[in-house]
Amino acid sequence: MGRNDILDAVKGAAEPLPWFLAVWEGGSASFGRVDEWSDVDIGAAVEDGRVEESFAAIESALARLGPVVDRWVLAPADNVKPQRMYRFAEDGAPLVDLGVFPASTRPEDRFLERRRHGQARVLFDRTGFTADRPQDPAAWRERLRRRIAELRSRVDFLARYPVKPALRGDLPEAISFYQAFVLRPLVEVLRIRHDPWRHDFDVRYLRHDLPEPARSRLFALWTVKDAEDLLRKRDEAEAWFREEMRALDPDALRLD
Repeated sequence: MGRNDILDAVKGAAEPLPWFLAVWEGGSASFGRVDEWSDVDIGAAVEDGRVEESFAAIESALARLGPVVDRWVLAPADNVKPQRMYRFAEDGAPLVDLGVFPASTRPEDRFLERRRHGQARVLFDRTGFTADRPQDPAAWRERLRRRIAELRSRVDFLARYPVKPALRGDLPEAISFYQAFVLRPLVEVLRIRHDPWRHDFDVRYLRHDLPEPARSRLFALWTVKDAEDLLRKRDEAEAWFREEMRALDPDALRLD
């Protein structure tokens, strides 16, 4: 069973039902990065009040392809993105990640803004639900300005939290604090500089979104072998963060 079998089955189940307004493939397919490990990320837009009915229709279509051995409900049906994941019994079959959006979902909550989520592969769209509705660059710049201030404050207060557990020999605690209070703020400020529309994507897609030599330098800081190594890398990561913050000008970021 391949990803095209899954997409064909979902489209075949959804398109004849009038309350399905659109179905598309997102995730890695939106960026042309599908590989042998990629999930099948499917989005569907449906009439308000039809979310559960729509999940049931798609689940029936998946079951006809082969046994589904596990289903994970990630969010309740009234969430902005009701979402479920499915795992087939067949070895090698891709995981299916399905989100169902009510028609009233605001454009900014549809995960379809192309500068952030790539170009979705639309299977059908009756109403234009999948049309790109870009975020306002001026509003986004203000969002980034506020976030930069938050990151600076976070590091000012918390960047030394890994030191005490490292000196005490509590390496798991030190690593957790190092990642949360030093590395992740560094990741975000690098994203703001190099990929400002996706500054909040955390560590996802870093190998694509950061240029060299920043990518290799960051990856080297991410793994530590002992407390001494952690303390050295913590110092380097904090210094790099502050260097980036000094050079960062929100008004100079390219948001076109």
